[in-house]
Amino acid sequence: MTSWSRAARSKVISSALGGPLLLLAGSSGIAPLRAMVRHHRAVGSGVPVRLLYSAGAESELTYRDELVAADDGDQVDVRFTLTREQPPD
Repeated sequence: MTSWSRAARSKVISSALGGPLLLLAGSSGIAPLRAMVRHHRAVGSGVPVRLLYSAGAESELTYRDELVAADDGDQVDVRFTLTREQPPD
């Protein structure tokens, strides 16, 4: 069983599972992964997390502001991709 499947089933991110942890979400699929990122920050986990979140347009990025705030440049790395439009430079 991989670290990913154990973490997804138990909704617990533990350093005992190893790391780093890669979370992939598209559209409304972000909801459970947002909860995992919140938990990660709440318990002060040392497991590095990268979240890749894809949506059609920037306006469709649910929880965008919260996820940007969670990106601390150290333990949590949040990346966004857009499939239908690109933000202005």
